[in-house]
Amino acid sequence: MKFFGKGVKGVNKGYFGLRRCSVCNDELRDVDLVEMHEVNYVCFVPVRNKIGMRILVCKQCNSYMEINNKLWEYYNSYYNRRFNKTTTDNIVKILNDMSSQMAQKGVKLNVDNKADEQSLDLIYKGLTDKYKVWENIEEIISVFFKD
Repeated sequence: MKFFGKGVKGVNKGYFGLRRCSVCNDELRDVDLVEMHEVNYVCFVPVRNKIGMRILVCKQCNSYMEINNKLWEYYNSYYNRRFNKTTTDNIVKILNDMSSQMAQKGVKLNVDNKADEQSLDLIYKGLTDKYKVWENIEEIISVFFKD
């Protein structure tokens, strides 16, 4: 802590979902949302505290990715309806099972492949009907089927 000056403080807001971590060989990893606060000190007392940036931190290797303001505005639009870890894990299990069945038939879906859009839309519709929060479903599918 400083007598006078500026500092940075990270505030972990908890589980935020899944991402493919480039440090972990693009494996699916749980991530936490961390808000980085700029803090001004006067006589050891923090007098002003503002959010400088938001980052997603891989729970496996602690690498991070910054969330820009535009992306944060989108995430914030459904922040209070984001899935918890249990729900996310259930959805990933469904996607893993589907992926395994498709792989047995030689099919591998990818969000970047235009030819796969209709199949991904069907999966998206089925999961949205069950879990309701379309934004979160879209996010999970885009991360899961990203190569």
